[in-house]
Amino acid sequence: RGCLQGVTTGASPPVDAEVAGVIYAVILAAGASSRMGRPKALLPLGSRGETVVSRGVRVLLEGGLPAVTVVAGVHHEAIREALPPNDRRTQVVAHPGWEQGQLSSLIAGLDAVDGPQVEALLVTLVDVPLVRPDTVRALVAAWRSSGAPIVRPVDGSRHGHPVIFDRSVFADLR
Repeated sequence: RGCLQGVTTGASPPVDAEVAGVIYAVILAAGASSRMGRPKALLPLGSRGETVVSRGVRVLLEGGLPAVTVVAGVHHEAIREALPPNDRRTQVVAHPGWEQGQLSSLIAGLDAVDGPQVEALLVTLVDVPLVRPDTVRALVAAWRSSGAPIVRPVDGSRHGHPVIFDRSVFADLR
């Protein structure tokens, strides 16, 4: 649904990827969820027994990304427990500065995965759980074909998630 539009505007990654041209994914899940009364990342979703965060990780991996990093704040231990324990494609980064806001969490995720093999970073929010694997694949294809530094999905005049940031904008993000 909708179309894709390009918009111009160190820890190691969780897998042993030494090939050039990797796009890593980051899910921002560091908020306190104070209005929800419990972590929204851990809310049940669908009939598969998934949580919001585990579905997000699954969709990004099924969409062809080699690894997913979840940036978590106060609930980092519970979020870590909600993910498969031995999947080397996923990691949870505990972000102690989560109260500084979403940009600080994005930077924490970028710092956790950035390395010479990283070509781009796909970022999404934990509270956007209904992204589909085909959307992820289409977004990656649009980024590869467009050469745009930032690519995001659009539906009419509405912009959405996930967003791909090319390596060329990493310094600007930081």
